[in-house]
Amino acid sequence: MRTKTVDTLPPLPRRGRVSQYQPVYDQLRALGPNQWLEVTCDNAAEFKKVLTSLRTHTNPRLRTRTTGMVIYAQPRG
Repeated sequence: MRTKTVDTLPPLPRRGRVSQYQPVYDQLRALGPNQWLEVTCDNAAEFKKVLTSLRTHTNPRLRTRTTGMVIYAQPRG
């Protein structure tokens, strides 16, 4: 068997539908252990949409907590 080390290729373009909250998911992936991402919403409708999206997201699974109009999210370890 042979192995070869190569330089990292640029990321492939995203295919299909991309969530409107993709920047939030990208920030969540960059978090270290025991860190939470704080998402502040301007109104109740936006709060409900973002919270539903975070709670139903499957990869990675997320842990969420809420306080007022603020959502704290963290990938499940």
